Amino acid sequence: MGSSVDEMLLRIMIVKALRMLYSRGLISGLSGNVSARLPGRDAMIITPSGMHKAVVKPADLLVVSFTGEVLSGEGKPSIEWRAHREVYVARQDAVAVVHAHSPYTLAVARDLLECEYPEVRLGVGKLSLVPALEPGSPELAEAIGREFKSGANAVIMAKHGVIACGKDPLHAEARIEALEEVAKVIWLNKILRSVDALT
Repeated sequence: MGSSVDEMLLRIMIVKALRMLYSRGLISGLSGNVSARLPGRDAMIITPSGMHKAVVKPADLLVVSFTGEVLSGEGKPSIEWRAHREVYVARQDAVAVVHAHSPYTLAVARDLLECEYPEVRLGVGKLSLVPALEPGSPELAEAIGREFKSGANAVIMAKHGVIACGKDPLHAEARIEALEEVAKVIWLNKILRSVDALT
């Protein structure tokens, strides 16, 4: 399979991941981003900044070097390109990165870190949390990179979102989904316990 075919397949998978995230309420039109590492290059395909994520097409995606230079495509890359790069530098096995703004995952972040649900243990693996830092900042990217270097497959960013790596964009997206499904269960348990306490 040629490199151009590989790149097109990655572009198609990124767009599919975006559609899935959007349809499940895990990103909004202007939030969240997905990338894929280009084999044999210090570069990635990544979502553009400012474009509604539900209408992004494969041709809209940018190729960006690990230094932030746009190598192909029009527009600016996601402001979180540094975080994606740090994941790829930390984890040579990471082929794709997904960043979402999953509401339930954020709401019960600390509970997720301590939960024993098999969906997290088997579907996601090691989960970490970093403190609230400015989106798109080098400080946030470096904090994320440290967690992935220590073996995390997903990192929750306090008051911001969650980022996960995978063997392809759909694998990384599935890890985001798995976390959100468990987070919903944890949230519902909290609500039910509070209702029981009032009755």
